[in-house]
Amino acid sequence: MKGVIDTYGEAIVRDKPSVFGDMVCVLRNGTVVEIDEKASTRDFYSICTSAGIEGYCLKMYLIIEE
Repeated sequence: MKGVIDTYGEAIVRDKPSVFGDMVCVLRNGTVVEIDEKASTRDFYSICTSAGIEGYCLKMYLIIEE
């Protein structure tokens, strides 16, 4: 499934599903990502960018595309 970053600023992608995880990259508002629901947690989506960067992003920063 796909998602879109929806925040006024930027969303941090982390290496593990925790706010204490190391930062992998930063995504701007409007960036489309692929979401792996099986690897996601209660608070974080497991995501992959079009450039192949993988990590975890807080769910509150993503809108699911239908």
